[in-house]
Amino acid sequence: MENIWIFSGSKEKYIEFIERIVKNNIRKIVFVANKNEETFYNIIDKEYIIKNDIRTFVIKNYIDGENIIKKSNEYKEIEQDLRYDILKNIIEENKQDKNIIFLNVGRHSKEKNLSMMLRVFNKIIKNIDINSKKNNNNKEIYLLMIGEGKETPELKRYVEENNLEEQIIFLGKKKNPYPYFKISDYIILTSLTEGYPVVFQESMVLR
Repeated sequence: MENIWIFSGSKEKYIEFIERIVKNNIRKIVFVANKNEETFYNIIDKEYIIKNDIRTFVIKNYIDGENIIKKSNEYKEIEQDLRYDILKNIIEENKQDKNIIFLNVGRHSKEKNLSMMLRVFNKIIKNIDINSKKNNNNKEIYLLMIGEGKETPELKRYVEENNLEEQIIFLGKKKNPYPYFKISDYIILTSLTEGYPVVFQESMVLR
């Protein structure tokens, strides 16, 4: 069932949550995506909804395009990064079309499917290393990861065990991630489920 990952995929916990807020006299529920609202009507009994006069609305997350563009020009955000010595070289090489920069932004949690993303990057990087011995046309690839969460230690451990520290760089949480959008070639979203993918909307503003 879509969009109940926050309840560990349990319909029972989802129903308990709805019943709890209804008991607190909440009768109007706002969702950030149509899929979230559809999930509600698929799980919650129709008679219960009618009996308690529950009304639902969909209001998608607001994207302030002008502010995003303005913040994306604050390059000092990158210059003040603890990994700037590494990032500086990567950015300079990118300007010379010598590499490709991928960016992932989001919480490091199970539903984001980041372990799969790292496995794919591991295969790509290893393949590039093999092909580089045959010709000099292959570009280096880098993955910048902004965000933290319960999965972070496990993700970092995988990167270390596979000697990927130079290509996959953990940058932690950022108040202003938009300068990193601007220096990247591609944004990656690997989530198993998303209500409303704000990161993609933000990246489209800076395309």
